Amino acid sequence: MRHITRSRTRQRTLTAAPSMLDLTTKPYLNAHEAAHLLALSVWTIRHAVRLKTLTCIRVGSRMLFDRRDLTRFMDRQKHHAPRRVLRERQPRPT
Repeated sequence: MRHITRSRTRQRTLTAAPSMLDLTTKPYLNAHEAAHLLALSVWTIRHAVRLKTLTCIRVGSRMLFDRRDLTRFMDRQKHHAPRRVLRERQPRPT
């Protein structure tokens, strides 16, 4: 007798993006919520944690982010363009 095994496929539950009401009232956000709030990818958030440029609270395998730390992280990402000083043109020697 031959046994036929079916491959088991994992079903993914699609979750909608968290509502803005949830994001404004929660003191701590998970990686997906933080990425949505900052308009970044989850990979970028996790990469910043690995580089230690973004702090998180680890609870088991979960990463939770304090809203203030996310704000500080984004503030540190700002780059100020150097001011360009316009000089008067010097006449060319003739």
